[in-house]
Amino acid sequence: MDYIQARNYLNGLSGKGSVLGLERMRSLLELLGNPQDALKFIHIAGTNGKGSVLAYISTILTGAGYRTGRYISPTLFSYRERIQVDEKEIERESLAVHVTAISEAIETMQAKGEDTPTLFEVETAMAFLYFKEKECDIVVLETGLGGTQDATNVISTTVLEIITSISMDHTAVLGDTLEKIAAEKAGIIKPDTMVVSAVQQPEAQQVIEETCRKKNCGYRTVDSSAISGICYGYERQSFSYRSWVNISISLAGSYQIQNAALALEAVEALRKTGFSLSDRQVYDGLLNTRWKGRFTVIQKNPAVVLDGAHNPAAAEELRRSLNLYFKGKKLYYIFGMFQDKDYKKVIELTAPLAEHIITVETRDNPRAMPAKGLAKAVAAVNPSVEAADSIQQAVSRTMEQADDEDAVIIFGSLSFLGEAEKAVKNYRKPSCSNTPERAYLMERIDKICCHALWRSYTERICELEHDRIFCGHDTSHFLDVARLAYIENLERKLNISKELIYAAALLHDIGRHLEYLEGIPHDKASAMMAGDILKECGFDQQEQNEIITAIAQHRNPESANKDNLSGLLYRADKKSRPCLFCKAEKLCNWSFEKKNMNINV
Repeated sequence: MDYIQARNYLNGLSGKGSVLGLERMRSLLELLGNPQDALKFIHIAGTNGKGSVLAYISTILTGAGYRTGRYISPTLFSYRERIQVDEKEIERESLAVHVTAISEAIETMQAKGEDTPTLFEVETAMAFLYFKEKECDIVVLETGLGGTQDATNVISTTVLEIITSISMDHTAVLGDTLEKIAAEKAGIIKPDTMVVSAVQQPEAQQVIEETCRKKNCGYRTVDSSAISGICYGYERQSFSYRSWVNISISLAGSYQIQNAALALEAVEALRKTGFSLSDRQVYDGLLNTRWKGRFTVIQKNPAVVLDGAHNPAAAEELRRSLNLYFKGKKLYYIFGMFQDKDYKKVIELTAPLAEHIITVETRDNPRAMPAKGLAKAVAAVNPSVEAADSIQQAVSRTMEQADDEDAVIIFGSLSFLGEAEKAVKNYRKPSCSNTPERAYLMERIDKICCHALWRSYTERICELEHDRIFCGHDTSHFLDVARLAYIENLERKLNISKELIYAAALLHDIGRHLEYLEGIPHDKASAMMAGDILKECGFDQQEQNEIITAIAQHRNPESANKDNLSGLLYRADKKSRPCLFCKAEKLCNWSFEKKNMNINV
């Protein structure tokens, strides 16, 4: 398999959902040679704080010279970020190689009548293969769900287990009491290892301590009374803990002080097991740690914060942080949650602070709470709420409302934060100018180019085509098609609007990433995706229909001789490829008849 084929294979496994249990995982790893047995692990379970603590510890270890693997979920910005070595994502080539090996092992399992592994199990196996390939000294491993029956719990070579803060979450799966949930989390603890724990509620603390006694484990816990000299700030924070004085961290959020203290307890435990970590390396590692999506300030004026507060305990911490950093400021929320979470309690804790709230839902995720249903639940607490049709729309509306001194808080499910960050990054305030010069520059085309959804799609295509040596589908190609179509329009006096021509050209390939990842023909995908952008950029229904029809027909040979927008787009797309001068012409798999081997435009 190549990378695209590997991603398609993985996408095909996603429909199975999450199924707890270790039998499938053990069978799969056995066929792969049990790569996990060649590695050492720091295993992390808990309800909140797993990712932040993982980031602190792995950054310290990498800075101290240890080749350190990271395994995280969910990811925010890139599929490959879930598997990292020394903070570098798994290479596309390695991913493809390991998925190929796993697919062959799964075929063997299926031939024996065994169940097909879930996507998370396959990803975990892929991580083990990659970490072994890279000869990692240590792997910092985050559980997916719970602990005892989580796919990561097949490991037996743990040097340290870390239990972060435990609260009520996933109760339908993990249990309806804190004791039951704690028992699931403590299921990662292996005999004769070291265990460190965050400050826990008494019921959870008792379960963890009892597990450690039964398994003869060394045990350390954070002592909140030993934290002193706290100086809060959303750009940098400092505190002292036990013998550690004036520690600085770059992660914002009031809860990060506790997470950093837990990381320090882990450092002390690692030192006892033989890891060489100097004080300077620890101080530098804590300061240099970055972890997006956990009260991350991604912009100023207005301040824009991303936070994955998706359960009541995290929502309580978010509320505390908002009161700490933004007291007296107007707060604008973009809020999305999963249906299986306690969204009503999260709303109760956070909604009263907001000036206005826009609800969203994660696309193509069956667990996502519909935006309108979430808005209805919010309205019971704060009537200033509306539902958005898309994350990009929510960002645009919110950024238009917020003044420079206000704060925009994007929070809830981690699954939409990556898309939201891209939308914020790509947001441009619309021009208010109505001068003839602006009219000449085609304001609606400017809006397409500044539209967060368009920019996100084009970035995705470029990412997938990064190693393509011919016929790329970047903005240069879109503009080549637009210019060629407009030149023909002028030469033949077809009198088709320049804005319609440019809009069709800019949008005709935006669905190409879905062809790569899901096998959907890109002309159909692009036509399907263009509507929302055109509507939000001011094109009326008749214009939308004409543009979408041209996009849908831009590969259809029947358009070749038509004197309409469809014909212009078809011919310009073909002429935009200068095959006669292409250095990769001999490598291209197009037939000679399809190639543009003349210089006529």
